[in-house]
Amino acid sequence: MIFVSLLIGLAFGLLLGFLIWKQKVPKDISTYFNYLGNLDLTVRKPVTTTFWSRFLDSLDKLVQKIRLFVRDTFFAFRDATSNVHQAQFMLEDSMKLAFGNMEAAEEIANKVQALAASGEELSASTEELSASSSSVYDSTVQLDGFSQRIKEHVEEQIKNISNTIESFDQVFSKVTSVQHEIDQLENLSQHISGIVEAISDISEQTNLLALNAAIEAARAGEAGKGFAVVADEVRKLAEKSKDAADEIATQLKNFSNTVGSAVESVQTVLELITNMGDTTRVLSNSLNAILSSVQEISSSVTEVSNNLKEQDKATSQAAMTVQSLAEDTAKVAELSEALKNGMEQLQRHLQTVYKQNSTAAIQLRDSMLSCLDFKTLTEEETKQMLAEAVQYHKDWLSQILDTIASGKVWTSIVDPHFCIFGLFYDVATPRSQYQDLWPRIGEAHEKLHSTAAQLKKAYEDGNKEMTLSLRKQLEKESEDLTRLLNDVLKRF
Repeated sequence: MIFVSLLIGLAFGLLLGFLIWKQKVPKDISTYFNYLGNLDLTVRKPVTTTFWSRFLDSLDKLVQKIRLFVRDTFFAFRDATSNVHQAQFMLEDSMKLAFGNMEAAEEIANKVQALAASGEELSASTEELSASSSSVYDSTVQLDGFSQRIKEHVEEQIKNISNTIESFDQVFSKVTSVQHEIDQLENLSQHISGIVEAISDISEQTNLLALNAAIEAARAGEAGKGFAVVADEVRKLAEKSKDAADEIATQLKNFSNTVGSAVESVQTVLELITNMGDTTRVLSNSLNAILSSVQEISSSVTEVSNNLKEQDKATSQAAMTVQSLAEDTAKVAELSEALKNGMEQLQRHLQTVYKQNSTAAIQLRDSMLSCLDFKTLTEEETKQMLAEAVQYHKDWLSQILDTIASGKVWTSIVDPHFCIFGLFYDVATPRSQYQDLWPRIGEAHEKLHSTAAQLKKAYEDGNKEMTLSLRKQLEKESEDLTRLLNDVLKRF
């Protein structure tokens, strides 16, 4: 936010030029600039009909533009931080599934090796084949069950990765919007440069007029001495105004350089998000490849099972069945090894995406915190944000209840510090009219999300009794938080 601070410094530079030109400043205007000096961008400009009116109108437009930019930037980084954390939350579950699938893949590989050994023994004797066919058939049925489980897990992970890609696209869109706002600031800087140049021209013309007046006063002799003193003072004031305008022009140049640096920083963030999206898409492709391998394994296992059934029907075809079994087993062994390697690659990709996602979350949160140097939210906007917090937690609760009722994968945020309201609460300074309720709201919010975390564990562990009890507790605590927030809204 350095470039925004420089922009406010520029506004004070303009004020300084005017103060040099006219030394007496109304008290309400002085108070207005004191608020701006404390980075309070919500202060209303004083109403005046003096020569200050046009200057204050232009300055107020600039201040409001900065306020909206900082406010929207804070909201963009807040929403992006929440979205990235939700992606992080889903990645953690995907990593757990990947590690579980790795164990299943190793178990499949071991069983396939055992199946291959059985095939070699069966080829030595049709009698041994008949005796062991039942055991081999049971192994293939179990193998088919493992294949179906892996297929379901991989399909679920593909869905999670798709949601992650959508989150990255949202972050990319928000950062692109920020870049557009920075471009608008550059245009404002150029407009102010024109105003400063006009002030400099007026100062030069005033200086020339004062010089001409001094010459005429000198010609007038004794009668013009008093006028000569006035002309000399006017010339000095004009020179001071020009010096102030030059200083403002220098600050504008520095501001333009800072905006350029900000553009480069935003571009870097865009590149980082693009790289993260590319890595996630590579991971999605790997999952699709693993899914194809699992489908091939399932087909091969089915074929093995059919061969074993045929063997039971006719012992005369035992030799042919054993040969087919050996070939199919070798194929399954190759596919099992491919599945194992694919799961190892999936683990590495998930770990890479998880680290990149963690870095992005930290950078977005730091960017959000940098916006808090300014006071940008009006009372009405604060009220609206609190009303949105009420609706957000209603929707959040509905999503959790729907997840439990339908048996879907849990995707709701349980960390109180990364939901939309939590990100605001952790950094906000409460207004005086609800300062006494603010700590109680924080405690209720922490308690609500803590219960949600316990409910998630009970739900995923399959503990129906605990899930039912915690669901009722969550609904009650949600009502308590909503009541406190509504009490705050009534005080506006």
